[in-house]
Amino acid sequence: MFKPLELMGLLDDVRALRSTHWFPPIETVPEWIVYSLPDGMWLLSYMFAMEFIWNNDGKHIRIFFVWAMPAAIIAHEFSQLMGLASGTWDILDLTSYSIAIIIYLLTKKTIIMTQSMSLKLICSCIVAAVFVIGAASCTTSSLTSKYQQALDKQLQQNGASNSNQSPTSN
Repeated sequence: MFKPLELMGLLDDVRALRSTHWFPPIETVPEWIVYSLPDGMWLLSYMFAMEFIWNNDGKHIRIFFVWAMPAAIIAHEFSQLMGLASGTWDILDLTSYSIAIIIYLLTKKTIIMTQSMSLKLICSCIVAAVFVIGAASCTTSSLTSKYQQALDKQLQQNGASNSNQSPTSN
């Protein structure tokens, strides 16, 4: 994720920005913001992107591309609930997807159907900014924390099992 920033010479700036106190420590952020909100933001961004891309290519193809991902994501979430797909069912994930869909439905006529290209550009930039900020601030920190916890647990289990074993003497 950070390779393009490194190639543009912006990685040090991003690291400095991330080390400031603009964002609270990840431990103090509610779990739904860390784990579920980015999913909803991704979905909302996807839906608007597909609406912008396929807006002039006919109703049926636009509807297919806009709604294919939400349908697949919700089906996958329910498949997790029934044990048919890997992963963990989470009602908060489903809620974040539902909120993204509601926001899309409430705002699409105002934003997408306007003839003003400047309004479309402004709205596109806002959606993109929210997407990037949310994904970068939540996902990276949560994954690092999640993997670190799993690694710590594995190390503790291995340490406990190794200490219970008695060395054999030759």
